[in-house]
Amino acid sequence: MDTVIYWIDRANQSVHVLMFIFSLDSIADALISAHNRGVEVKVVLDKSQSYSQFAVLRAAGIEVRNDTNWEGIMHDKIAIIDHSIVLTGSFNWTGTAENNNNENLIVIYSVDIASRYESEFQRIWGRSQG
Repeated sequence: MDTVIYWIDRANQSVHVLMFIFSLDSIADALISAHNRGVEVKVVLDKSQSYSQFAVLRAAGIEVRNDTNWEGIMHDKIAIIDHSIVLTGSFNWTGTAENNNNENLIVIYSVDIASRYESEFQRIWGRSQG
């Protein structure tokens, strides 16, 4: 969690998120803080996650949507920061993932790789519902 917050706190332009499960208040707070300092924050969550941070983010003015992949789930765990940094791995943004599970999180600094992830984000964002 600390690594995720570290990178969100350093965002200057954008934070785009595709996250299967998201219930950590601390990461929601970091996204809200980024939004409040003028960073474009967009989040897509899986449609099945009714206990997620969806309402909290929306109430803060963040653009948040539910994925509409009706044939399956959106199982992504991705954050793209400033079109150059990708956070990805098995880590859902939950207390269970943080405190109990064996999880992994990788930070990739590459404009090329971030561009590929951004294309996937835009594809899913475009078909999602607000």
